[in-house]
Amino acid sequence: MAIGDIGSASDPVIFDAVQGIQTSFAYRGDNIGVVAFKGPDNDGKVKAFAVSDAGVLGEVFAGSLVIPAGSFTNPKLIHVAGDIFAVVYHDTTGLHGWLKTFSVSDAGAISAVLGSLDINDDQGMDPEICHVSGDVYALTFSDRLNDPLVTTVSISGAGAVADVDREGLVLGTATAPDPSICHVAGEIFAVAYNGDSNEHRITTFGISGAGVLGAAIQSSTIFDAAGGTQFSVISDGSMVAIAYPKDIDSHGWLKTVTVDGAGNVSGVIGLFEFDDALCVQPRIVAIGESVYAIAYQGPGGGGWLKTIGITSAGIIDAGVIDFLEFEPAVGGTPSIGHIAGNVYAITFTGEGPAAAPDGRVRTVGIVSPGARLNNLMMGLL
Repeated sequence: MAIGDIGSASDPVIFDAVQGIQTSFAYRGDNIGVVAFKGPDNDGKVKAFAVSDAGVLGEVFAGSLVIPAGSFTNPKLIHVAGDIFAVVYHDTTGLHGWLKTFSVSDAGAISAVLGSLDINDDQGMDPEICHVSGDVYALTFSDRLNDPLVTTVSISGAGAVADVDREGLVLGTATAPDPSICHVAGEIFAVAYNGDSNEHRITTFGISGAGVLGAAIQSSTIFDAAGGTQFSVISDGSMVAIAYPKDIDSHGWLKTVTVDGAGNVSGVIGLFEFDDALCVQPRIVAIGESVYAIAYQGPGGGGWLKTIGITSAGIIDAGVIDFLEFEPAVGGTPSIGHIAGNVYAITFTGEGPAAAPDGRVRTVGIVSPGARLNNLMMGLL
């Protein structure tokens, strides 16, 4: 089988039967998955579950972390190191963005909040987080003028958080930017966002290993003239790929640009419509050897997974490698992450009894470099 071929999905495990929306997944290691989501009463919630290297889902561990915002939304979870995790989100009441840290033990026990930081004095909507170097992380979010802002923070090995560059760098003027960030190479980073005229932009800038932001952006280009949000970006060091739904028809699109060593962004190199019916909240991850996977909510409201090839020059394959409807009923806000070998986990919002928006996880097999499909994977493949 070829790299990018997809096997079948496991049976789902429900991690919250009442409400589990806007999920964000990260793998701890030691066969423990962690998910942050908007739970009952719209509080933030974090839970952990067991998952084997072969993709077998086990228990949802007792106990959870509750962040009682009452208006917790759009969490983005990242594994810092060892036991430490960080989550960013915004409070829809005050529109402030928050960074909070906690630990997850090798037995799946979740600590109380270890570190907490209001990321901006005025507003911090739709924040995302990206590792820079060592203890330094970059945050991007919509500021009080609805412009995309990048700042830097530090997160220690014990979960302590602090500002590094709180003033940050404004990337441009925008309307509802919903920014998404990735590391390109060296000190170059990129953010995709919705601009002031509802155009889609990809903009590069520099961040030193110490967290010092450049005084100005390095380059910017429009990759789509139509408005929209829900961007997901990824880079292999020379090209940046952006998965997103078009505002005009909610179709799923993938576009690429290249970025040189000075941070200069090319025009659009590759473009591919990966779903011509519906795409909501796509998330793109690297599988390896120029192969990528996109998880999203698609036609009929189900959860979809597609793989596609993209070269380092930004050339996109003419068609998908493979596809799978991993959840035929409801598969909202999926988040995908690697477990081991060919095994990936996808957390998402399902539909329980009385149409309850429960939180679920499934595992799938995707052929990855250096690994082969294991036919004993509990029917995954």
